[in-house]
Amino acid sequence: MTDTSPQKIAKLALSYFQAPQPYFWQWAENGEIIEWTNGTTICYREELALLLKDMAPNGLPSLSTLLLVLAACTDAWVESTDGLQCLRRLLSTESTAPQQTESLDAIISEACKFLSVVAALPVELRKGPKKLQLLQEIFAQEYHPLPAEWAKSTLDEWTSGRLDLLLLEPGPLATAKRLNVELALLGRAFNRFPTPEALALRLRTGLDQLPLPLEQPVLPPTPEVVDILSELAQDTKTAGLARLTQRLVAALHIPLHTQGTSDQPFGGVSDVSNRGSFDRLLLSELAYDDLALTARLVNNEALYLRREEPPHQEQPQRVLLLDTTLRMWGVPRVFALAAALACAQPRRQPVGVSAFALGGSQSRPLTLTTKAGVVEALSHLDPALHCGGALQSFVQEQAAAPLAEYILVTDAQLTQQPEFVLLLADMKPKLRFLLTVDRSGELQLHEFTKAGRVLLSTTRYDLEELLFAKPLPLKHLNQWEQPAFLTHTPAPLYFPTCGLRPGMHNTFQHSHLGVIGVTDTLRVLYWPRKQHGARELLPFIASSTYVFGFDGDSTVFLIVNDKQQKLLHYHRLCLLTETVETVDFSAELQFLNNTLEVYFTWPRFIVRIDDNACIIDCPSNTVVRRTYFDQSSKPTSSLLRPDFYRIKQHINNGYTVLHKINRIAVDSIGFLAIEGHSLRLVTGNQDRLRFANKTKDGGEHHVTKAEAEPLALPPYARVLFRHFIWADGSEAIADGRGLLHLRSSDAELPEITVVLALGQATAAWASDGRACGASYFTGPATAQHLPAPVFYETYIQRFISRLSA
Repeated sequence: MTDTSPQKIAKLALSYFQAPQPYFWQWAENGEIIEWTNGTTICYREELALLLKDMAPNGLPSLSTLLLVLAACTDAWVESTDGLQCLRRLLSTESTAPQQTESLDAIISEACKFLSVVAALPVELRKGPKKLQLLQEIFAQEYHPLPAEWAKSTLDEWTSGRLDLLLLEPGPLATAKRLNVELALLGRAFNRFPTPEALALRLRTGLDQLPLPLEQPVLPPTPEVVDILSELAQDTKTAGLARLTQRLVAALHIPLHTQGTSDQPFGGVSDVSNRGSFDRLLLSELAYDDLALTARLVNNEALYLRREEPPHQEQPQRVLLLDTTLRMWGVPRVFALAAALACAQPRRQPVGVSAFALGGSQSRPLTLTTKAGVVEALSHLDPALHCGGALQSFVQEQAAAPLAEYILVTDAQLTQQPEFVLLLADMKPKLRFLLTVDRSGELQLHEFTKAGRVLLSTTRYDLEELLFAKPLPLKHLNQWEQPAFLTHTPAPLYFPTCGLRPGMHNTFQHSHLGVIGVTDTLRVLYWPRKQHGARELLPFIASSTYVFGFDGDSTVFLIVNDKQQKLLHYHRLCLLTETVETVDFSAELQFLNNTLEVYFTWPRFIVRIDDNACIIDCPSNTVVRRTYFDQSSKPTSSLLRPDFYRIKQHINNGYTVLHKINRIAVDSIGFLAIEGHSLRLVTGNQDRLRFANKTKDGGEHHVTKAEAEPLALPPYARVLFRHFIWADGSEAIADGRGLLHLRSSDAELPEITVVLALGQATAAWASDGRACGASYFTGPATAQHLPAPVFYETYIQRFISRLSA
């Protein structure tokens, strides 16, 4: 039976809390402080009591060992402290035998090493709440001289104060064995945690070693998503086709396939829906009177039964049949191709699309997803009078697909010919829709039903304006002086992410240096850190295929490889200084032709032209010619494969960019509105500039010209700039890089540049050097960084007030 008498507990408490003699620590200030024997404070009684109370449920370690760890947690701890000298003096006491001195000296050295590890921990891991976790981690696997069943009673006896006078009396004789036991524990802890990093890892994660990352499978590169209409719009030869297609996409609505597997008479009822056939109306709907039921049907409020559907549903297919016979020559051919492109654009519901050109007797497949395929589609011409023969052959050869919908695009007058009308009647079970075009610009959409052909919609377009409109002349630099923002190098603000679609051949990524990317407007941007926007390394680079190289330190090498024009530009990007050195090696290719391939393997680029090779030595920027390409020098895989998921997280923190500006105004409330998004000062815990959501504001005044004039600002060859002007002479330039430059008619007001970022706080800069807003765009705050309310009142509000004067 365990003895729990007060005398036993008092004896245990005195044995645990009384300092041995002679030893390295002692009680002072009537038992309120524990200090080194030289008088330096180790800890206070209150702190010790709180720590011991939390550790008591698991048992208490040796008090002397605990005090050494607490001393190492203080900021004043260093190995040369007088406190450590108190430990080493114990080696020369009479209680220590000479033969034990050498072994004790080694134990003390090991203990001091671990105490230095504790002292080197970050402050947050050795102070405050984390201190208890540190003590529990150190003593978790060690023997506790005061077991858990005695710890609480013993601690209560000490905190009662009844032992205070006894604790100040000389304690038992300190022995070498006791010193050995209490310090050996710290030596074992040093073996577990030999470095501050190892101990910090344990405290933060509970692990002694981080798990190795899973080996990532090598996946094929993600195909880059290309907007075919944007690509067509950039070419003057196909810009009219793109404009007409965009109008058709907005106006042409083809009903989705309504037949689903739930229409089949199998399975039970899984749900109710507000769409369906009348035979599936809930019986409760018939309880309404005629007017109420009619209103519910019209407003899609009536409820229908829905049958169970199998887990797999076949994807609907859309087959476009484009007539290329004699009646379609000229303008109808372009009109019909625009209609086919509009039908091929992706919708909310996934639909597989295929296209075919119908001649007089045969059909040819078309590719409407690439610019080259669209241009080739324009070249298909057939002198036959109509496409009836090819249509019949195509329908007969195609296998029946339950969800396939066939759309014929042909001339409107042809559908009035009796012979062709009879042919369409025979094709009715297969054909679903008919699109007819006319030289006058009329487009009609018909649907084939069991009752016959039904006209769904008719629209008319000005083909002369859409197809043959001349581009507006560019306003040149002498009509608007270069914005002050463009005269600073580096730019006063970080740029927003705009127009970058990361791919294998336009993006470089490094875990420590950041991301480099070539945008759609052929700018080379650099994102050093996730916390800031981009730096512009090059305003323009040739449109081509790009190959990146890296020296393993801070320099990235970029080769511009244009096979068609035989361009080989070499760019040396120094990321630490954000500078670029460019060398043109095109002259090296004059004696070679045909195939051009570029590979990188440090320290050189290997440029293969047919069976020959040029070696570009990166450290020296020199070229060495070779007469034969060695296949063994070709790298088997890229060591610079980018991680697209991490890239997207690195280059954007959740904002979008307003980069196509056609309208700038001051709204009726007095805010500057860009495409309906008003620039406002948001007050609260943090005052900031932000664009409010787009609204319908019919009360705008001081609106600029309806059609803004394009502006040429070299060297930004592919960036779209637009010039706006108010009646008082104030001007604005919409910068396609996601910026807006403002110049007031008041000559005393500095120019202003605003970042057109939506969804997050934005930033602004004035030509006198002042800036405000999100540090993501401004960088670290400096003396030139103004609070948002001050900047708004000093610059932006003055600009708006000038317009209202």
